[in-house]
Amino acid sequence: MAGPSQPRQRKPRSTPEPSTDNVQDDEHVNEVYQNPRNRNAIEQLLETPQASVVVVSALTALAFALRFYKINAPDQVVFDEVHFGKFASHYLRREYYFDVHPPFAKMLFALAGWFVGFDGNFQFETIGDSYTTNLVPYVGLRALPAILGSLTIPVVYAIMKESGYSTVIAAFSAAIVLFDNAHVTQARLILLDAALIFFMSLTIYAYIRFRKLRYREFSSDWWTWLITTGVFMACTWGAKVNGILTVFTIGIAVLIDLWDILDVKKNPNIEYFWKHFWARVVGLIIVPFIVYLSFFYIHFAILTRSGPGDTFMSPAFQETLLGNDMLLNSQEIRYYDTITMRHKETKAFLHSHTEKYPLTYDDGRISSQACPGQQVTGYGHNDTNNNWQIIPTKALPETGRGRVVRNNDVVQLLHVNTRTHLLTHDVASPLMPTNQEFTTWAKDDLTRHNDTLFQIVFNDGHEGQAFRSKSGYFRLVHVPTKVSMWIHGKQLPDWAFNQLEVNGNKNPTERTATWFVDGIISDENGEDPVNRESKAPKKEPKSMNFFRKFAELQLLMLQHNAGLTASHPYASSPINWPFLLSGISFWTQSDTSKQIYLIGNLVGWWTCVVTLSIYVGILGADLLARRRGVDPIPDPARNRLWNNAGFFFVVWAVHYAPFFLMNRQLFIHHYLPSHLASALIAGAVLNFVLSDTINYPISHQGPTTRARPSQYSDIGIKGPVIFVIFCILMLAMFIFIAPLTYGTPGPTSGASNQSPCLHPLGSTAIMFNAPRPAQRYTGSSSAVGFGSGSFVDENPLANSVYDDGLDPWSAAPSPAPTPIPQHASSVFNSVIADAKVPPIYNAAFAAADPSRLGETSINSLSRILSTSALPAATIDKVWNKHIETLRSMLTHDSFRLSILPRVSKLEFFVALALVALSQAGKDVSIEQVAALSSQNTLPEPALDLSRFPASNLPFTTSVPNYRRDTISDDPWNVTPQYGPPPNSGAIDTSRGGLSNGVPSSLAGTGLPDEWWKKQEVVRVNLLGPQGFILNRYMVYEVATDRGNPPVHRRYSEFVFLWDVLLQRYPFRLFPALPPKRIGADEQFLEQRRRGLARALNFVINHPVIKDDGLIAVFLTEPSLETWRKHSSVSLDEESASKRVDRIEEMTIPSDLEDKLAGVRVRLNPLIDQWQRICILAERIIRRQEAAAVRSPPALRRTYLPTHFSFPIFIPSPPSSPRSTAASASIFSESSTVHNNYTPTADEFALQGDLTRLTNTLRAVVEVNGRCWRGDECELSNGVRLGLEQFADHAQRHSELSESRSHTLLDNTLEALKTQRDLYLATRDLLIRHDRLSIDQVERLKKRVETNSLKLDGIRSAQREGWEEEVDRLTSLIERDQASIAAQLSRRVFIRASMWHELRVVLHNRENTLVTQMVHKFSRDEREFAERVLNNWVSLGNAVEAMPYE
Repeated sequence: MAGPSQPRQRKPRSTPEPSTDNVQDDEHVNEVYQNPRNRNAIEQLLETPQASVVVVSALTALAFALRFYKINAPDQVVFDEVHFGKFASHYLRREYYFDVHPPFAKMLFALAGWFVGFDGNFQFETIGDSYTTNLVPYVGLRALPAILGSLTIPVVYAIMKESGYSTVIAAFSAAIVLFDNAHVTQARLILLDAALIFFMSLTIYAYIRFRKLRYREFSSDWWTWLITTGVFMACTWGAKVNGILTVFTIGIAVLIDLWDILDVKKNPNIEYFWKHFWARVVGLIIVPFIVYLSFFYIHFAILTRSGPGDTFMSPAFQETLLGNDMLLNSQEIRYYDTITMRHKETKAFLHSHTEKYPLTYDDGRISSQACPGQQVTGYGHNDTNNNWQIIPTKALPETGRGRVVRNNDVVQLLHVNTRTHLLTHDVASPLMPTNQEFTTWAKDDLTRHNDTLFQIVFNDGHEGQAFRSKSGYFRLVHVPTKVSMWIHGKQLPDWAFNQLEVNGNKNPTERTATWFVDGIISDENGEDPVNRESKAPKKEPKSMNFFRKFAELQLLMLQHNAGLTASHPYASSPINWPFLLSGISFWTQSDTSKQIYLIGNLVGWWTCVVTLSIYVGILGADLLARRRGVDPIPDPARNRLWNNAGFFFVVWAVHYAPFFLMNRQLFIHHYLPSHLASALIAGAVLNFVLSDTINYPISHQGPTTRARPSQYSDIGIKGPVIFVIFCILMLAMFIFIAPLTYGTPGPTSGASNQSPCLHPLGSTAIMFNAPRPAQRYTGSSSAVGFGSGSFVDENPLANSVYDDGLDPWSAAPSPAPTPIPQHASSVFNSVIADAKVPPIYNAAFAAADPSRLGETSINSLSRILSTSALPAATIDKVWNKHIETLRSMLTHDSFRLSILPRVSKLEFFVALALVALSQAGKDVSIEQVAALSSQNTLPEPALDLSRFPASNLPFTTSVPNYRRDTISDDPWNVTPQYGPPPNSGAIDTSRGGLSNGVPSSLAGTGLPDEWWKKQEVVRVNLLGPQGFILNRYMVYEVATDRGNPPVHRRYSEFVFLWDVLLQRYPFRLFPALPPKRIGADEQFLEQRRRGLARALNFVINHPVIKDDGLIAVFLTEPSLETWRKHSSVSLDEESASKRVDRIEEMTIPSDLEDKLAGVRVRLNPLIDQWQRICILAERIIRRQEAAAVRSPPALRRTYLPTHFSFPIFIPSPPSSPRSTAASASIFSESSTVHNNYTPTADEFALQGDLTRLTNTLRAVVEVNGRCWRGDECELSNGVRLGLEQFADHAQRHSELSESRSHTLLDNTLEALKTQRDLYLATRDLLIRHDRLSIDQVERLKKRVETNSLKLDGIRSAQREGWEEEVDRLTSLIERDQASIAAQLSRRVFIRASMWHELRVVLHNRENTLVTQMVHKFSRDEREFAERVLNNWVSLGNAVEAMPYE
């Protein structure tokens, strides 16, 4: 064995002669020669081929064991299995989907699923869905990544062996990956990372094999490994988008290789260089690209049916899919058609209404108010003000194809409701001074004709291409100024009802200025054009060039991957990854204390960090030494470090460094490829540290290579010993973290938190058993959906591609569902976390929270603390700790979620812990509580709960909470139900669907006596978010008094109910549903819950609608989604199954139209005034509330952002000409209300002023407990007792004031809003009546007359074939007459329905509600006044004896 090498002075070298023969000079030196038999005996044994096979076999078997162990657990959907499992099911059902990652790995999953018999019908909807219940062969799907992850271990071993390292060193690198918990976790689930890492390691292996053949260039083996490298490289890229970093890695290595070949000293002939260059182009560019293309070719060949990914693609692409909506429902658009247009990005309709732009904007700029233009905006809901008619600017033929609108045609757009033309001019838009304002111009005024001309320019269209609905993406370019009509997503101020701004983008080719025609409302004759192309043949999928498909999909993948910028609780910075400072929670099962948490093996990861540092240090030291003429490292070892380990370092850096430049969500699993590379570097560094000898030569000798003597590595006995010790440490840490890897019950939180191994990791110390925090999802609230509208024609969810506003294609990890919503942003939660609390904590909270709301008031907390026998000054100090902590939260975006004077259970516990610390004489600080909590040693306070004073609240109304029942949200009645529940309707089993309920008499006496006491009550409670991060949705509990168990409903299911009922009962009073919002906060969710409750109670107490069978299903069916899959729902209008008899018809007043006109006249002023009343009432209540204590989070509203800027309760937002004038001033005034109540840090510090005043008074009493004179002073004692009484009565007054505020919010304000909702529903009804009551009776009568005349003429002439023509005309006349009879019957029914709604519903409700509200308000205020009076009278009696001297 060679002795240790000594530093050698560099000898002068003569200039070498140019030579064309190759010399293995990169790894060979002359100094060391070695006989392999002189090595250590263990080294000789392990270096035999048989020993190497045994070692790699043992490593591989252990890899399979670790990755297949309990692979069937959990039998639920975990983490991003919701995505990649779903994608596999799409392949098996051949439904097109979109994802940011290439398809290769997902197709492998689909192949595995097909192989094990998976039919693709399971949809992987949410984390926690059961595989076993749904009979999914999930083990077979998980087996694929487990196999690939297991096979990665022998590949890593082979990489090291092929690089010339010994068996021990190769096994060392393989063991780092083998025992790593993060790699095992990823390989046991249906995720892409195992495939990515497997093919990346194969690429590295193949390239090393190729490099070893560099002296046998262009041989068959050389070509084989070159092409194999390219194929594996393509597979890596095809497995996951991150695989492109492997392509860059090989590209860098190839460039270095080519640079070396270009050296004239080695290869004077340039032709030799070009041969190598083109060989690498073929093997590493062309072949990989062909393989990569083949993945997408197979992808497109399989996914031929319409699926969830359609909407991401262009119209041309979508029309290649079977069953696509664009393919089936696209229609040609002709001149004079009335259409609706939507912006492609925001899905907002092009909209206009009669309101004008303000004369001047906030920045002083002048608008177009000086000319008679009106606002043009983007609106998120369907509305008649979205209707535009296409007017030609050229002569048209009477009939034929010449009337079809085509690409590059110049047109005018006529706003149907206001009869004005769309116009833009050189006036700055409201929000973007650089862009042009859009407005309209009177149809009959031709002075600005040129400014109303627009050119329709198709995206990627050809000249003369027909304009079609759904499938025709286009830009609308203004002819004179060449600007494109554009929506940028920003909201206009209140004067435009917070709708989106439409302006002119001065870039006429702006791709985001893309629009499409959503639908054709009518043709030039006012008829439905649905059958205009009835004679057209059945539409077959169109063809599209594969390369166009490929290019389009690649661009979309890049755009969406770059758009994943939302925050996430488990996102982390790349600088933290090598140190393993955080992980990702994949799955949690709270009741069994099971969790899957992605975290690496601490021993392995920190070993890699240390060896990376050593490697960089070695290279730096070598460079410095050589600059001074010293060679501290033998040339063979140096060359191995620079070339081979240097290649590993390039792999690590290229897969790691780019993430620092990415502005998107980043997670620790992105580091796994770099971790594998760092394991290879760790082996190289260990070999260098143990010995300066290497195995050499490792490259294959070429025909012109001068051979050098061989050298053999000898690391002695040290290598195996270190390897065994290292494996023991790795295995011990693996076993310790294994419960989080396999999702099995592990150590208690206390054991985990006390582990000394975890303390250096900071946040890692408590992450293993911490519950996954509730995620607050943020998003742009400026998208669409501003205001709510009538849902007759438009699903309110249609303004977003995703249900509940979340992108299902995001690569962000999905949080496990949490069964109980938490105050996620409260800093107190992280203080207590999951620590065990003494029993006294729960007993005290139970006493303070008798209603089991999960939170209590500051007053209750103060009374609990008063039983601790601590001085009042000390209690005040404890309270101040809460205030200080609250102040620290004011910079947090979500500090409102856990805010005093309502305290959560954990905040309550923190206060008790502070009291216990004070009683024990220890440091009173939040940090001390956190430290004791982490050790499960929270102190136990001494409380005398028997002395807990009862509250003197005068009212029984409890504070609404995130998880409590809401009893007072009934829009009609605040008293209990007295009568039996109404008939729930019947299910029409003969049709397999639902009937519209039983016929009801429209001529009855209206409502029964004292009907307001017999209203049914439905309670809507917010249970919190469920589902995974990319498909999170809110779940509501709906409970009734019918005796049925509560049911859980999603917001989209409320929308479904409203859609169906509005189509069945378009001429009935309907309240509007509260709107959808992306990134909604808790205040908005509480507002929406109340709105849903009011709307649902309105419907179930409607005299007619309440009997609909669908309502019974909605209130009783456990799973509405399952019911919908197995039931058909009738959408027939009410008039189709009901008839108005003669007697009922006679009860309809002849002047009904006049009565309706009278209602219209007074409706808008009433809405205006009731809006003002609600605003003023809320302002008054808030001022009263601020005088006492602030309200809890569930009741704290910011006025405009959650209530008026997005009008929850306005069925047809101020888009209607009738409503906007009345509403404008309301919105203007509302902003003032909101601005008056913007909380500041000082306000929050004063939230519990009365409570703090009480504590301070008691502290004064304690300080003056003994007179300074030293004797018994009657004056001091008397004053002290008086102050005690003052403190007690001040606290009682605080409780009274707080309760009064809650009562006013729950009862009075809700009653006022209910009254307002009634008038808004009436306005909506009148709008629907105007739009839907139009019939074709007169036109049909004229057609019958015309056909009758034709029939008489044919019968008189009796020409050849006249009998057939007579039969045809007779059939047409009979059909038209039947249609006339049906429409006349519907006309009568509409009149009867409108009379019923005015006489029975509106008239009774609008008067009774006011009476009921006033009576309740007067009773509550009187009771409050009496209680306050009694309180202060009691104080006066108590302090009567206070001495003056």
